[in-house]
Amino acid sequence: MNMRPNERSWLPLLQLLMIAALPALGLAVEKFAGDSFESVVREHFECWDFDHDGRVTLAEVDRLIPLPGIPAEASAAIAVLHRYLVKHQHSGLSFDFLLHPPKGEGAPNFEKDFLAAQSRISGATRVLFTPGAPTLDAIHQGSLGDCFFLAPVGALVHRDPEFIRHKFVTYDDGSFDVKFPGDRREHYSRITDVQIAITSSEGKEGLWLTALELATGRKLQNELREEAREGRGKVNGIASIDSVAGGGSASLAMAELTGHKIVRIELTSHGSADAIRQAVETARTHHCIICVGIEAFGEKAPPKLNCHHAYALLGYDRQNDAFLLWNPHGTTHRPEGPPGPVNGYVTEHGRFFMPVADFVKNVKGHISFETDVLIERIVPMER
Repeated sequence: MNMRPNERSWLPLLQLLMIAALPALGLAVEKFAGDSFESVVREHFECWDFDHDGRVTLAEVDRLIPLPGIPAEASAAIAVLHRYLVKHQHSGLSFDFLLHPPKGEGAPNFEKDFLAAQSRISGATRVLFTPGAPTLDAIHQGSLGDCFFLAPVGALVHRDPEFIRHKFVTYDDGSFDVKFPGDRREHYSRITDVQIAITSSEGKEGLWLTALELATGRKLQNELREEAREGRGKVNGIASIDSVAGGGSASLAMAELTGHKIVRIELTSHGSADAIRQAVETARTHHCIICVGIEAFGEKAPPKLNCHHAYALLGYDRQNDAFLLWNPHGTTHRPEGPPGPVNGYVTEHGRFFMPVADFVKNVKGHISFETDVLIERIVPMER
């Protein structure tokens, strides 16, 4: 029998005090009881609906994301709600909608998403870095639209994994700081199961990518709040992760992560292959990262090549005159037919070679180069 919301809170004061005393990355993962998404919604919907208007909104879900002590299955369900609300920019989800979603093409599969969120929570390794981490192959973009952020992160991991490790300062109590250029830091005492479920995956390599996404989102959120106070912008949601959830500028993300000036070049079908080759080789000679925003590809994108998407450019193969690109989704693809613009490119863990001729002819978008010029102030990552 269901109890009233004020009689069945799963966040009593005593539990909060006990959890606050635990190390941030040493929390044991709660075992899943095997409940369905529907049963979890029936149990907790009234608690999630803070204003009791019959709908759970993004603002209400965002209040739940950083709270410790939420049972694992409730955390997975909250992650499902967050994903749907952000992806569809929905004003609010009713009890009936969650239990009886629409059918047909494009309809939500809440139960499937619920199981995926459970897998992400139960599979997380509760340390910042495991030995040998970070590696590029472990990165997989989650449900957030933050390829613009993951592409430069991947480029940095490929160039120098220690650069990413040095962004973190850990303390004896298990808390940690994430460092940004200019000695700016974001401090975290813990990472919650909901945060783990809604962020990108770093496989079994720890929680470093989750932490980096959260910290970047919080930093951006603080900057947006400052702009909003000055009448120059607005804040997206309450949770800091919402600030990176809906897309942004890879160039500005590169600047946020490196503290260096970024040069951006627009790509058109009239571009010079020689000029692009030279720019890529110059940047790589100086150990500078490169990212590519592919807005469109020829008349039709080949299989497994995402448009309106950011990629890291990791290298140049002179012998075959091809650029090595990396897709944050970590895609693997075997073309059915000759590799190329029609059948797609051989892809392993997101890495694939694209001939420079194909790149120059088909890619519409931009390419961004890190420079060695330090910048004093970085403007917020605009949409």
